[in-house]
Amino acid sequence: MTPTPTSTPVATLTWLQKHERIVLTFLVLAFGAWGFNHWLDKSATDANTKAAIAEQAAAQSKSVADTALAQLAQQQASFNQAEQVRETEMASLIAAITSRDAASITRVKAVEQPKTPTQAVTDVQSAYVLPIPITVTSDGADVPTVDLQLFTATKITGDTCTSDLQDTRSELSTTAAGLIQATGLLATKDKAIADLQGEITTDNTAHAAEVKQLKADARKHSWRWFWTGVVVGFTGRSAIR
Repeated sequence: MTPTPTSTPVATLTWLQKHERIVLTFLVLAFGAWGFNHWLDKSATDANTKAAIAEQAAAQSKSVADTALAQLAQQQASFNQAEQVRETEMASLIAAITSRDAASITRVKAVEQPKTPTQAVTDVQSAYVLPIPITVTSDGADVPTVDLQLFTATKITGDTCTSDLQDTRSELSTTAAGLIQATGLLATKDKAIADLQGEITTDNTAHAAEVKQLKADARKHSWRWFWTGVVVGFTGRSAIR
C-alpha cells in the first residue's frame, strides 16, 4: 500500500508583516517631520526673540534721546531767557553811561567858556562843597590851601572814575562777545542734537532691516527644508515601490 503524502501547512503573514517596510518608512518620516517642525518652531522663536531685543534697544535709544533733547531744550530756553535779561540790563547800563557822558561833556564845555572871576568862582562853588569860600579879588580869586587840596583830590578821583568807565565799557564789550559765542555754541548743540536724532533714526532703520532679514532667513530655511522633505518623501515612496 502506497503511503499518502502529508501536505505542508503554509504560514499566514499578518498585515503588519506584509507592510513592515511601509510602516517603518512611515514612522521614520513621521519622526522626521516632528523633528523638522520642532526645529522650525525653535528657529522662529529665536528670530522673534532677536527681533524683540532689537526693537527694545531701538525704543530705549529713542527714549534716551528724547529725554536728552527735552533737557537741552529746557536749558536752552532758560539760557535764552537769561540772555534777554542780560541784554536788557546791558542796554540800560550803556544808555545811562552814554547819557551821563554827554551831560558831563556839556557841563565841561560850559565851564571852559571865557568868564569873569566872579562867574568862575560861582561855577567852582556850585560844583564843590568848599571848606572855605573863595574870595574874589581884583586880580582874580584868593583860593585857600584846603580848597586847592580838595581840587587836587577831586581831580584824582575824576581820573580814576574815567579809567573805571573805560574798563566798564571794555568789560561790557567782552561780555557781549561772550554772549554771542554762547549763542553760537547753542547753535552747535542744536546741530549735534539733530545729528544724534539722525543717528537714532539710522539705528532704528538698521534694527528694522535686521528683523526683516531674520524673518526672511527663517522663511528661506523653512522652504528649503520643506522641499528637502518633499524630495525625501518622493524618494522613499519610490524605494517602497
